[in-house]
Order: sequence, then structure tokens, then C-alpha cells
Amino acid sequence: MSNGQVSLSADSGQWRILTIMTCWDSMLKHPLGIGYDNVSKLLLNGSTGAQIFVLGAAMGIIPFIIYQI
Repeated sequence: MSNGQVSLSADSGQWRILTIMTCWDSMLKHPLGIGYDNVSKLLLNGSTGAQIFVLGAAMGIIPFIIYQI
């Protein structure tokens, strides 16, 4: 944060956004999940963070929702 503005290009913010977008797309295409092995193949080497979305992509939408309750 600089001068009251947040930059997603600094640090790992862009990779977290990429992880969220990739996992969200996977959840929409495969609502029952694709497993952790396949999620790790989808994510690029630099993708980090957003583990709740990784869980959703791997396990499916129902566990994703239940985990948040």
C-alpha cells in the first residue's frame, strides 16, 4: 500500500487472484470437484494463497459451502 492505494501487482497479490479465478472456474465446470492432484496441475508454479478456493476446486461446491458455515 502506497499513498492510500492498494496495488495487486506487488508481492503475491496477482498470484492469489489468479489462484482464485482458476479455482472458481474449475468449481463452475466441475461442481463435484476434481481432486487435489488435478488442482495442482491447474495452478501455475507461482500460484499461492486462497486455500479455501483450492479446497472448493478439489472437493467440490458442497464441501466448499459447508466449510464456510
